[in-house]
Amino acid sequence: MNPEIIENDTQQDEDSLQRYDINRGLLDGCAVYLSNRDRFPVRTGTFDREIHTKFTQFGRNARVFLDIGAAEGFYSVYMLKNTEAKVFAYEASEEASGSLLRNLEENTRNGHRLWYDDREIRNEKTDRDTTTIDCIAGHESGPVFLKIDVDGSELEVLRGAGRVLDREDTRLIVRSSSKHSEQECMRLLDEHGFDVSIVGPAWWRSIIRDRNSDEQARWIIAEKRQIEGLFS
Repeated sequence: MNPEIIENDTQQDEDSLQRYDINRGLLDGCAVYLSNRDRFPVRTGTFDREIHTKFTQFGRNARVFLDIGAAEGFYSVYMLKNTEAKVFAYEASEEASGSLLRNLEENTRNGHRLWYDDREIRNEKTDRDTTTIDCIAGHESGPVFLKIDVDGSELEVLRGAGRVLDREDTRLIVRSSSKHSEQECMRLLDEHGFDVSIVGPAWWRSIIRDRNSDEQARWIIAEKRQIEGLFS
């Protein structure tokens, strides 16, 4: 099946982007277009380095990947390059659309199942400019992997994912924007049967920073709670 890419009319200034073949970090083996801001962390493999191991573990057997807040598309690129998952990339920001679309196109081959959309993800569907995780993936089969990075709307996004969160084959990596958001997201995920852990900035982030270097923002890692057999 040929990839389906729904293009946004407004794109980031393409003159600021340069194509690189990456040979370090999560994107090792991928080709991506990078802005000045992202060239050093992505090319050195330090971009979001704290979650690389867990991300690759969750992505290994995923059949559906939702990249909510895809930004420049680095995580979607990894999944396109290294897995057979259907990839759904959602990014409402016009600023990121230029590099996002170019990165998706650069790493998409015939047979990939790829969707890009610029609608916002909310806890209920109100009009054509919004949708929910349940609307996107509620009827998909196979393990679902959610990566959410939406600058403060993470709880609202999760509240629109009730059916997906109830599944036993769902796992998540969610960037929290504040302590309050982190606690509320963890409470909701606990209600849906997830074991939750927190990954904060590495000790060396004070020296090697990237655009996500924020002491208040941490990653929530969630996978289904393992229940021992009654007769074990």
